[in-house]
Amino acid sequence: FNDIAQIGELARDWDLEFQQTQAGSLAAKILQLIRPGFQFGATQFSRCIKQEGIPPLSGRTFTLLRKPVSVEWCRHAAGYDDLMVFHPTAGFCSVSPPGFCVYTVTLPETVWQEQIYHRLGWTTADDFRVEHVLRGHPLQVRRLRRILERYHRQLVSADSVSDAEHVNETDCIDVCFAGSESSRQTL
Repeated sequence: FNDIAQIGELARDWDLEFQQTQAGSLAAKILQLIRPGFQFGATQFSRCIKQEGIPPLSGRTFTLLRKPVSVEWCRHAAGYDDLMVFHPTAGFCSVSPPGFCVYTVTLPETVWQEQIYHRLGWTTADDFRVEHVLRGHPLQVRRLRRILERYHRQLVSADSVSDAEHVNETDCIDVCFAGSESSRQTL
């Protein structure tokens, strides 16, 4: 794509607005797969983009950078070894640098409640109502990135979506959130 407005319109289940903040022609790519209980996305921008919007309401979304860059996300600095967990219903604002590449995964809120929140040590209602930048253990984050990269490659090269191996919520949960609470830092 080279029309920034077109990207926001095509991203299913997201309410997005983009503003290109860097001169020059834009090259952008977006890939989404939506299945019951799981949503996967891969996005890439060649120019600096300001992003605002609301993630899918069907669950809770986290994002992982595909390349070693830093971004400003919801008033937080986030880097290559960070998982950015979106607020479940509030808007977000992000400024992405040129060459920005990211994976997004949305899992049902029930999965977060039953399998993830306690691993993060989230116990109060306030923990659930805010966005978080989680500093993961670099080895675990790299492992998750490899899983998502493999899945992305399969989707791009498959003749049909059904030909791609399904990455399910268990793959993501076990890798992302396997460490003890002490190995993660909420920023």
